[in-house]
Amino acid sequence: MERIAASKARKEFRSVIRRASAQGKRVKITHYGKTLAALVSPQDLAKLEDCESSKRQPEAGRRQPKRRARP
Repeated sequence: MERIAASKARKEFRSVIRRASAQGKRVKITHYGKTLAALVSPQDLAKLEDCESSKRQPEAGRRQPKRRARP
């Protein structure tokens, strides 16, 4: 994964987006070494969204605990 300082990313925004989108590279945007954000390709984003949605859906055949009614 490529790392780039936020100040440099701001100056080279178009090329950073191109690297993430067209070349499929993951780019961490940092500030004093701390990761602030990341750019990923549309394909990686789709994988992440699929992963998140599968975590939200209960597994088939697995019982969900019943909730008690409040008095």
